[in-house]
Amino acid sequence: LAPITNTSFVDSTIESGNPLLRPATTLNLDLMLDHYFQSVGVASVGIFYKRIDDFFFSSVANEPAAVFNNELALVEKRRNGDVGYVYGIELNFYRQLDFLPGFLKGLGIYANYTYAQSDAVFDRQLDGSEIKGRFPGQSDHNGNIALTFDIGGFSSRVSLNYTGSFIDDFNITNLGVLRTTVDDRFQLDANASYRINKWLRVFVEGTN
Repeated sequence: LAPITNTSFVDSTIESGNPLLRPATTLNLDLMLDHYFQSVGVASVGIFYKRIDDFFFSSVANEPAAVFNNELALVEKRRNGDVGYVYGIELNFYRQLDFLPGFLKGLGIYANYTYAQSDAVFDRQLDGSEIKGRFPGQSDHNGNIALTFDIGGFSSRVSLNYTGSFIDDFNITNLGVLRTTVDDRFQLDANASYRINKWLRVFVEGTN
């Protein structure tokens, strides 16, 4: 929003704020069904629908710039899109396996998966045609699964997370539409801690 510019005279580019940005507004509809276990745990399924008006995205265009004596410069700024839609289903499961014998009752499992579809209208041409694409930042598949173990003063967790590919930027230029896509990725994390007494705890963790 701040009306400031960052100008590079080396490659004739300008990053500009846009004080004319309108705030985005959303309509969210969610339907959830939850089942709680008698002991610690829950299983749930939900469907969701979101409509986002006036969302933000990056715009790049060649425009005359006073700082370059009104010659063309590559100007990048945030601007409002028209309308976007995100809808899908989410599954969750968490269960402490305290029904297992012996030390195995300290095990717990957590899993989450979200499948989403998205559409966005970024702009409308004078002839009424629409510039469309996936909603920026929204991946089709997201999920994680974690195994925990807690007994006495010892606690540990190993988790695997997955994020599907998504569009990071959707740039409308005078040369066409440019999309910057972030590839899908996995992340594996692990941590463990042991409480020696009420004043002292040791821990170790690894993050990928």
